[in-house]
Formats: sequence, structure tokens, C-alpha cells
Amino acid sequence: MALFSADRNLGLAKQCVAALMQRLIRTLTETYVTLSLPHIADMVYLSDAAAAEDQVRAMIVAGRIRATIDAQRSTVQFIDHSQQYDSKDALLAMERTLQQVIGLASKMHGLVASLSVDHNFVARVTTQEGQPQQWEDEAMPSK
Repeated sequence: MALFSADRNLGLAKQCVAALMQRLIRTLTETYVTLSLPHIADMVYLSDAAAAEDQVRAMIVAGRIRATIDAQRSTVQFIDHSQQYDSKDALLAMERTLQQVIGLASKMHGLVASLSVDHNFVARVTTQEGQPQQWEDEAMPSK
């Protein structure tokens, strides 16, 4: 440390150490789905689980990694980067899927409308409404 201070590079050295820790944590996201905070601390040379939690939380807030922290279990769950929906292709895929859903809802609405005016269907439903269902009879306590 004294050498970096003498060369007036102590700030740069601290930035390099912080960047290295962030890079090591980012590489963990490519390998693991879930890790304990103490394990992360060991793997990236941090002092304890609290320091690992602080580092991971800062990276999540900055948008450098996607993860959730479970404080009760002292674990971190990394979220796959393929789940990000911030690209133009992802937006187009969502729009296509939404159009398909709207089309299916329209078809369902049309089917319900056609059934509501179908005389055979209406007659069958009104006949069945007057008759108790078998499960209703079984559910009633006997007197």
C-alpha cells in the first residue's frame, strides 16, 4: 500500500480491486444459479457474508448483474441474462404473442356469442339448470 501511495496510484489500485471483485461476481452468475453469501465471500476474497451482500446489492442496483438476495437464507439467486426483455427482438416477440392472444380472445368472444343464440345449446342449458347436479345431492347432509 505504501508503494501505491508513494506513486500516487493508491486510488487506482483500489479501483482495480473493486473492479476485480465485480468481475469475479459476474463470472459466478455464468456458472451458478444460487450461491450462499459466505460462499461468494470466499470465492471473491471478501472478508465476510455481509461484505458479499453489500457488493452484490450494489451490483444489482447498478444493473451490472441480475439477482435476488434472500436475507433469511443468506443466499443469492442469479437470474439468467436470457430473461432480459430489453432488446428490439424481445419486444417484437412479445408484440407477436400479444397479437395471438388478442386473436384467441376475439375467437372465444365469437364462440360465446354464437352459443348464446344457438337454440339447441340454450334449450339444453335451461333444461339442465332446472335439474340438481349429482354432486349437489351428495353434498347435502341427509336428514
